[in-house]
Amino acid sequence: MRLLIRTHDTALGVEAGGIVPASGRFDVTLHVRDGELYPGLVNAHDHLHRNHYGRLGHPPYQDAYEWGEDIHHRFAEAIARGRAMPRREALLRGAWKNLRAGVTTVVHHDAWEDDFDRDFPLRVVRIETADALRRTAALPAATNGAPFAIHLAEGVSTAAADEVRELDARGLVTGDLLAVHAVGVDARGIQRLRAAGAAVVWCPSSNRFLFGRTVPAELLAPGIDVLIGSDSLLTADGSLLCELRVARDLGFVTHARLSFADGFEHLFAVHRCDLYFFHDADVMIVVLEVSADDLPLERVQDVLFRFARAYPAYWESDGQPGNCMRQVAWLDQERRVLAVSDYEQRQRYLDHVARYRTPCLASHWSWLIEPLGLELPGQTAPLRYRQLEYYRMPFMAYLALDDPHSLTRADFARLAIVTRPGSPDEFEYSEHSLRNFEADYCDDRFWNRGGAHTSGETRLIVTGRTIALVGQHDNAFFCGRETGVLGQFRHQYFLLFLIAHFSKATLLSISDELAVAMDRLHVGDTESVKQFKRTIRQSMEVFLRFTHRYWFHAVSNQEQARSLYRRLCEQLHNYELYDEVRTEVMDMSNYLDTDSNRRQANTVLRLTVVTIFGLIGTIVTGFLGMNLLAEAESALPRRAVLFLLVLAATVGVTIFTIVKSKQLADFLDALSDNRLTLRDKLGVWSKIWFEPRSRGP
Repeated sequence: MRLLIRTHDTALGVEAGGIVPASGRFDVTLHVRDGELYPGLVNAHDHLHRNHYGRLGHPPYQDAYEWGEDIHHRFAEAIARGRAMPRREALLRGAWKNLRAGVTTVVHHDAWEDDFDRDFPLRVVRIETADALRRTAALPAATNGAPFAIHLAEGVSTAAADEVRELDARGLVTGDLLAVHAVGVDARGIQRLRAAGAAVVWCPSSNRFLFGRTVPAELLAPGIDVLIGSDSLLTADGSLLCELRVARDLGFVTHARLSFADGFEHLFAVHRCDLYFFHDADVMIVVLEVSADDLPLERVQDVLFRFARAYPAYWESDGQPGNCMRQVAWLDQERRVLAVSDYEQRQRYLDHVARYRTPCLASHWSWLIEPLGLELPGQTAPLRYRQLEYYRMPFMAYLALDDPHSLTRADFARLAIVTRPGSPDEFEYSEHSLRNFEADYCDDRFWNRGGAHTSGETRLIVTGRTIALVGQHDNAFFCGRETGVLGQFRHQYFLLFLIAHFSKATLLSISDELAVAMDRLHVGDTESVKQFKRTIRQSMEVFLRFTHRYWFHAVSNQEQARSLYRRLCEQLHNYELYDEVRTEVMDMSNYLDTDSNRRQANTVLRLTVVTIFGLIGTIVTGFLGMNLLAEAESALPRRAVLFLLVLAATVGVTIFTIVKSKQLADFLDALSDNRLTLRDKLGVWSKIWFEPRSRGP
């Protein structure tokens, strides 16, 4: 059967399990108008028949052997129920898990099943596998040039690290080896695997569940091939896409160490570090999610005030950065330092501003978004960016307190305006400036309700640049990570915050492009005018796409979400900014239309003049050709010479007419104007031949 798959931008032919050109006759055509075609993923490790048991175990464990013994003791009934499922149904459960994740090829780490040869929906790679050293009675004597997969060093014990040396002693650590998991490999084992050219199959979520850690970072360094596997749902989070997400999040920033001005240090967990690219709007947003427990309110206020700053605003007399953390360090899962801030290097920041007229990002922020590079003269980074927002980054804060009602009005005002810690009874701003604080910034629909609702009270503070949610930490609903307020805050509120700031960033980007285009425009330079028109048309296209695809006045049917989004847009002045950019784009569009109409009018004018004078020449030559010049019977050379002479004269007159089309048009206007005297008309005629000299000042 020949199958044709069509999407909105491409087509793909399939025949006999292979890709063929999307031409000719096909038996079936599948239209996926809103879809996109990508190559199928390869899952390097799975147990297809073990994806229906559910996650089993009470980690952490020392190794996989301990886990196996434990689950057979604790979950014997669940394992028995799982084994009772028909084999093909169990295998298909594993196949559907992979297919939903875009996997089309999988390595099944168990004995070959007959079902794989009978209309199985996945391509299963047939390779030799072994369970583990202590659970395999007989290992092959040699790999004989074919891939060989085995669970190796799956644990954190010394015995797990010794498995590499034991397998090497049997002559099986070769370039054909697929070392699955390899969590417990030590430095000697890494060196041996690298020297042998072996590959590692990495299953990060399974490793993290069983042992609280995954493979050493050195094992993932260049020099060793690393494949991604999902493992089965007995231990893994989900499909191969989940493993890719975990691998990215490990990425490998897992903690942020913040150092304060008074010498205090605290380790914050990093839950998310993402770059959100909006390609069709040329906007990128960095998202970082961190958390900490058991911090006093004053310390939390200090973190909110100092952490989210791209660079120092100034330096103290002792050289320490003003309004910034004393130091920020990114750490990996082994608590190794990956990058450190350089806020204290005052001269570096000043030299950068003096040379490029733009500030530079602190080193730890720059490291986080590599390989992107700041747009500068001579910048060679493949992806470059310009900072659009203020150097204080927008942020969201979720605060679970012992007693939320113990916060004073000054405390809430500090959370909203994000100032440095201070007395709970006094605020740096005047009382007059805060007279509308609650109405402007606070959503109090679940605050101060009294009665049975006291423990579940929450207060939402929205200032555009910040969202702060305050509640009680011992309330199960407020702290629920999936279905509670915390889950809503991390997902729904985050998306509302992201959309609002993306809208502002896009509008700022378009406005910036228009300003740069105007700055580079030189009316007398033809190439500059052409470049200006191209830039304006591109900006108009981006604005039109943004308006119809991303510009929302409401993004939810839920009243609180609608209210939150409306507050965000109002506080960010998105509506005013949209109108301003729209006016700028319309002004530019009107300029292009006016310029285009002017050029069309000039073209029509020239064509009219050329047509009128050409009509005179056509009548005259036609008359003369018919009545005065009888050259039809002349010799060919004579006729060729006459033809060339007439052609040259015609081309010359036409060019002259085009060049003088403006003056000739003025003469035709004067000739048709009965109010002008003959002298005036002759004066206009003379200007065709004699350009008036411009007088000096």
